[in-house]
Amino acid sequence: MKYITSIFVLLIFSSACSTNDNDLPEKAGKNQEPEFVLVDLSEGGGLPLVLKLDPGSSIEMDARWNSAFGRMELSNAHGVSIFVFEDTLSCASKKEEIEGGIFDISYIIETDTLIFYKSTLPDGSTPYWHFFASFPIGNSHYVFENNPLVECTEHQIKAMTALVGKIGGLKKEAQ
Repeated sequence: MKYITSIFVLLIFSSACSTNDNDLPEKAGKNQEPEFVLVDLSEGGGLPLVLKLDPGSSIEMDARWNSAFGRMELSNAHGVSIFVFEDTLSCASKKEEIEGGIFDISYIIETDTLIFYKSTLPDGSTPYWHFFASFPIGNSHYVFENNPLVECTEHQIKAMTALVGKIGGLKKEAQ
């Protein structure tokens, strides 16, 4: 009798926990974009961009429009300091610019849309870490780079390049 009661309780519990397909929300189709938490970066007259974060994640980001230089400046307490502006400057052009200086350049990542590099003085001392990205979002072309006046670690530059990869266009709702 003890076993029959246990099996009966187990059957009731398992049937209460089971769901049929009609109870579940529709699964996202393969062509649908995944859901994101959107952080509007356009406030204060900035560029029409958003930061797309995974659900459940958050980030404290200060986005300021610098009208004197025509750029948005993104920063946070963890050393992020990114300049964003509308421009068509390519990674190839940026490489020509930086290779023409006195610094020795070593590329960690080198693509058509992103360069992540280390610059050192000719004597090999004082390494500096940088990134530069250039790609279209919507109908505009944007350039992203670390603030050249702020010394960054390799880890901070990696975090900034990952952050830039999560920036997209702001879609205004129809009013």
